[in-house]
Amino acid sequence: MSSIVKQNINDISSLSNFDEIKQLRYNVDLFINFDAKTLSGFVEIEFERINKEAKSIFLDNFELSVFKCYLRSDDKTSLKELKFSIHNEN
Repeated sequence: MSSIVKQNINDISSLSNFDEIKQLRYNVDLFINFDAKTLSGFVEIEFERINKEAKSIFLDNFELSVFKCYLRSDDKTSLKELKFSIHNEN
């Protein structure tokens, strides 16, 4: 993933590239630990590439810890672990 982060001119509160990648569906599976005051689980997001030249997906992840990222094959039979980076504005 590129280390270059551009400000989105259509939504200045977002660093995502929603003008290049359309998010179609979310599947969220969460475990709530009230004692530790934490949420854990996973999110599956289905994307459609608007810009066929786009090679990266930038997502807003304010105050989230991301441990792994996978790409599911088109036939949904396999997962490939992806390299990712998290850009911090601070």
